[in-house]
Amino acid sequence: MEDLITEFRLIAYDTNSKPLGLKEALITLATQLGRPLPSVKRILLLHQLEVVQLHIPTPVILNEFCTSLASISINAKYVRMRTDLPPIPIRRLRILTLLQLDGVIQWQMFQATDGRFSFDCLEVFNLVFTVNYKKKLQFPGFPYAIEFPRLNTLRVRNSTGVYSGLFTHFLVNVLNELKIEDDPGVFGQIDWRILQNVQRLEVQHPTGKFYETTYPSETAQTLFAQQSSVSEVHMLGPIYYPMPPSIPWYNLITLNLAVAIAPKELLTSMIARLPRLEKLHISCVTMKKDNAQQTVYPDLENPPEAPETTTGEGDGAGNEIISESLKSLEFYCHLEFDMRGFYELLCHIMCVRRIVINNAYIRPLRNMLFDKYGLKRYIQFRTYPGTASS
Repeated sequence: MEDLITEFRLIAYDTNSKPLGLKEALITLATQLGRPLPSVKRILLLHQLEVVQLHIPTPVILNEFCTSLASISINAKYVRMRTDLPPIPIRRLRILTLLQLDGVIQWQMFQATDGRFSFDCLEVFNLVFTVNYKKKLQFPGFPYAIEFPRLNTLRVRNSTGVYSGLFTHFLVNVLNELKIEDDPGVFGQIDWRILQNVQRLEVQHPTGKFYETTYPSETAQTLFAQQSSVSEVHMLGPIYYPMPPSIPWYNLITLNLAVAIAPKELLTSMIARLPRLEKLHISCVTMKKDNAQQTVYPDLENPPEAPETTTGEGDGAGNEIISESLKSLEFYCHLEFDMRGFYELLCHIMCVRRIVINNAYIRPLRNMLFDKYGLKRYIQFRTYPGTASS
């Protein structure tokens, strides 16, 4: 009798956030029947799921999507082959992820209303592009209006691969989180005005690996030139960035930054211009410009001059204060560490209470600070992870 079964019709109801484990369910069904079902040619899914993943080819025929669909993750290559898919409702969609984008976004797979695509409830939009076109298309590249009025989280990998002006489209949005995974070589093509209304910024390299090339430092610096209301920034690699002598991000509270060269003068200048900065984490290749050829920015052998620093009151020992907010400083140097320069930096930041640094530098710094301040100044030193035996 089982050999006569040619079609399964499934009605799937689910209210949790887990994707449908269809493969596992079918294996369980075949096990319960005691044998495989070789005559089944298709599976018709009458679907009421609010969370859907369309990542890999399956024989499932989707009759319709749940009108209350809240989250969908789509492999663009797979969906392009599925011409039988019903339109995807977007009226209540809150999370949209588009993976393996090797061309323009197929907006027509979504339900349009009155000739426009309005993602009225969308809060999170994730985009992963896998190609680099020589001729870019202006985003969104579709004749219908496409709107994201409530979007608060935008994550994009390889944003300049297919489109130009992708971030320009989202300048009207106030973003809680922006994640950009792009090579520093294309930073000049990005509309950095997107930073104006961002609270949390994360910048990474799309390969997730150290990149074996060099860049003009001026191109990578375009990121730091844009004014922003951002309060939290994470740029810890694996690629390194040029040290910005000044960043107009005056609301910044937390900064995690991987830089090629971190000389004392540029560190001092940057910290002095961030009046609300409380937590600073710097990972650098070197503190000496003589090592510039060992970084991805060889032109930093002649770095820009640090602008004049406006300081506050002194520390009572002849040093002017550059920050009254910085409480925690984590610092890692791969090559040449400037012990004297780092010590002089600490003399300008009296509010620092916690320092995480290479283990080998802790005792000499403690001794230098004690010789200057005695017991008047207490700093909690911690060993930077992985440097305990250095």
